[in-house]
Amino acid sequence: MRSAPARFSLSLIVAFAASFLNPVSAQCGPDDGFEDNDTCATAVPIGLGVTDDLRITTTDRDFFSIVVPPGATLTARATLSGTQMPDPLDLRLFDGSNCSTLLDVGIPIFYSKEVLWQNATGAPVGAVLRVSFSGGISPCDQYSMYVELSPGSCIGGSIDDTLEDNDDCASATPMDDGLVHNLTVQPGDDDVYEVELPDGQTLTADLLLPFGSADLDVYLYEDSPACGDGVNYLQHVNTAAGNVPLVWTNTSGEVRPYYVQVRSGAGQAQFCTVYALRIDGTAWPDPTPFCFGDGTADAGAGPVDCPCGNAAGPGSGGGCLHSESIGFGALLTSSGSTEVAADDLSFTITGARAHQTGMLIQGQQAIALPFKGGVLCMGYETRRLEAFTLDGSGSATTTSSIVAEGAISVGRTRHYQAWFRDPGGSCGTGSNFTQGLTVVWH
Repeated sequence: MRSAPARFSLSLIVAFAASFLNPVSAQCGPDDGFEDNDTCATAVPIGLGVTDDLRITTTDRDFFSIVVPPGATLTARATLSGTQMPDPLDLRLFDGSNCSTLLDVGIPIFYSKEVLWQNATGAPVGAVLRVSFSGGISPCDQYSMYVELSPGSCIGGSIDDTLEDNDDCASATPMDDGLVHNLTVQPGDDDVYEVELPDGQTLTADLLLPFGSADLDVYLYEDSPACGDGVNYLQHVNTAAGNVPLVWTNTSGEVRPYYVQVRSGAGQAQFCTVYALRIDGTAWPDPTPFCFGDGTADAGAGPVDCPCGNAAGPGSGGGCLHSESIGFGALLTSSGSTEVAADDLSFTITGARAHQTGMLIQGQQAIALPFKGGVLCMGYETRRLEAFTLDGSGSATTTSSIVAEGAISVGRTRHYQAWFRDPGGSCGTGSNFTQGLTVVWH
């Protein structure tokens, strides 16, 4: 006798499918730390930024309160942890008076809902965010909430940011390395920023768009009558197809001003746009070692080795070996600042031949040339800045004014090296060198 076939109810099949397809279990976990915020009257404050691990069910709404200052724009985005389709999340913004006035309804952005509202009342508004959940294939889910307040944003009118009026190169706002939020640009009202870029430094100007994509043009200009004309630029990027940083290297041989212009593109002809700007590369570099005595010295014509096989160990950091070296050549370091006005930069030589004399030299051109027992690292024009006597450990520190002796002015790049006596050693030439140091003065 055959047994009757097993039967499954439709509800059991749906429950099984829900638990299999949805990463969130049908059994809802414990309440999150904001409960019980189930009504407008029991709304709890929520901070700026991202709040994770919030829980929602079909029968348990969440209410959050936030004060929106006058003129500020509130952005709030609720994002499900699961990937349910259609999106069962609902986000709405109300005023704080018993949630009687609806201010905005969240628009769908993938598995998120976002509200965007500017307070144009002239007074602070205590707003309330309501998050509801229709269930989909599960009666509960987890979500995160992102909240941002941006002052003077672009909805309902044109409100200048705090760096205005920087509408052209003549009125450009000076910028250093860093990130500035809550900037606004609109048609006919460009933003221009001035940066001072040292020789050899690479500028990166990166636009960040907190509200998604936008059609903005970013131009880089030199200081000229054509600065800002949208035609005679050095570099140009557009954000419409995705954010691409503007990158430029100063190879002029001196510090120069450059101008970054942000302009609304054709796709933003009717809109004011919020953005952030990150600048990198304008900071003055520390003195940089180069021209090492380990066979890697290269001024562009290929590696240069020490004159008589007296190379130091790889990566040792100093010059070529001298008669008292034990694996390491003499080393040149610096202390103090590279600021011309401070004039407090000094150089220290260590690991050289003990009880000998030497000299600090300065050069305008970086070279790499086998000379005497080491590698000469600088060329025309050169200056002898200070003579010194090495102590019993082969060390000495300069005491003279490098600025005065080297005839230094702001924006100059100069190269430094110590030359010292080595009687009977250093390939029989009687002298040797440290590695070089490059200094960009500001």
